Amino acid sequence: MLSVGTEVLLGNGERRKITKVWKEGSAIYVDGARLNPSVIGAPYVIEFVGLESERKMALFEKAFGVPELGKIPVAWGKSEDSLLNKMELVKKLDSISPSIHDLALENGAYKIVGSAPQLFFDISVSPVSGRDAGLLRFEFTCMNKTTQPNIQVFWWGDKQPGSTEAASLRFTADDGTLIVPLDAYPRWLLLDGIQGIRIGLDNAAACGAISVKNISLYQRRIFR
Repeated sequence: MLSVGTEVLLGNGERRKITKVWKEGSAIYVDGARLNPSVIGAPYVIEFVGLESERKMALFEKAFGVPELGKIPVAWGKSEDSLLNKMELVKKLDSISPSIHDLALENGAYKIVGSAPQLFFDISVSPVSGRDAGLLRFEFTCMNKTTQPNIQVFWWGDKQPGSTEAASLRFTADDGTLIVPLDAYPRWLLLDGIQGIRIGLDNAAACGAISVKNISLYQRRIFR
């Protein structure tokens, strides 16, 4: 349950944040100055602030979350014409120039240049609530495809400073419109202010380049 950004309370009352979790070595790294073991070591303890709420969230997601979406975003994208009257636009992300990793912008597409190609969309200037925007829609193209592309979408907000594996979803993609039901995940729904979204190609070798266009957040329309 520990992740980058988790706050810890040291034995001397000082608060730090985790900067790295080293699972293999059963250790964590924290920010700030070098630690003094005579001040914060045994018999003192280190408390993980908010860990109980994280444990409850993990149990909640285990009961109600969807482990993987499979090809649901593809199927919903193909049915967009019939879904248009059941969803309403909340926020367009096309005006946001994404930060990129292991990608190179080339002729309007993103060439894969590394093993972890990702696009980061910072919406912290005008954040939205997970309850107000439950659907992510975008148009995707996989160029020079060698196998079926798999996409992973991350999100973060409120007190979480960045993306974590826990707040993410995966699905199998195809060329065309994709509609991703983010509201199938409690970690999305319960955020008051979503500050960022990250779209990554999980299997980099699947495409020589990708195109991601017309990215928007929608909300389901509830008819009474």
